[in-house]
Amino acid sequence: MTGLERLYRYAEENRVLVSTERLQFAPAVTIQDKDELDGEYYYVVYDPRQIQRASEEREMLLHELSHIAVGAFYTNRHDTRARRKIENRALRWQIEQLIPKDLLEKAVARGYTEPWELAELFDVSQELMEKAMFYYQNGHLTVDT
Repeated sequence: MTGLERLYRYAEENRVLVSTERLQFAPAVTIQDKDELDGEYYYVVYDPRQIQRASEEREMLLHELSHIAVGAFYTNRHDTRARRKIENRALRWQIEQLIPKDLLEKAVARGYTEPWELAELFDVSQELMEKAMFYYQNGHLTVDT
């Protein structure tokens, strides 16, 4: 599930309203809400001014959807360490969707070893690729990621 169209379809099928808005403190946010009649639903709001390429939009949208998929939400009452742990839960799911371990291993076996090469191959940011490589090599993401 990586193409933008598929992500938007996934959002629609899972009661996620995706919209754009000017944001000051983050490029995107996910909001969980509840309605007595309809149950849970979600909003993903992102600032298109902070996105330069379609791959960035895909990365951002999948990250926000990952919060929903794994139930990784926090509020301003959570301390920094708790927020990082929650972000890492979402990040692991995002990595597993965009950069499956078996495909990454195949790419490395074909000679792609540099993070920037692999990032280009998978059409993700080098930062996300480096996190994925760390995750798959170590089996976890540190709290400080």
